[in-house]
Amino acid sequence: MRYVIIILPFLLASCHNEGLKDFHLDKLNGTWTEDHGNGKFTEQWIQTDEHLMKGNGFMILEGDTMFHEFIELRYQSGTAEYVVSAAGQNNEKPVIFKLTKHSKTQWVFENPTHDFPKLIRYNLKNKDSLIACIEGTDKGYFQHQYFRMKRE
Repeated sequence: MRYVIIILPFLLASCHNEGLKDFHLDKLNGTWTEDHGNGKFTEQWIQTDEHLMKGNGFMILEGDTMFHEFIELRYQSGTAEYVVSAAGQNNEKPVIFKLTKHSKTQWVFENPTHDFPKLIRYNLKNKDSLIACIEGTDKGYFQHQYFRMKRE
């Protein structure tokens, strides 16, 4: 019995999940921007705890906000989810994309039932360069859009 008591803390420690850090998603923390001449796309991430990062993405064109979305990266039940909400879209309900592939620098989130996008991909080129891509079929045509961002 004494051996079980000694070994049990080590077994419990080895089963501990660190949350988003397990998937290296904490590397997205910070502000990322892509300039568009007379406008700028910005994505900001703040890690609130080991299981949640809150973010928002927005496009400002000639001083006007053209697009704004609220995003969460959350860890639950051993996996990560990308949850996005935007005013005037999806009946004001959040859309959940599941992490389907990942490495230390690449993450793919998918929701095959969503209209567009069905896939969201992040590729961290280096600590200050990030490429995001959304893709899927929209109105019968395959569409994709790239966001080549730099860390501010």
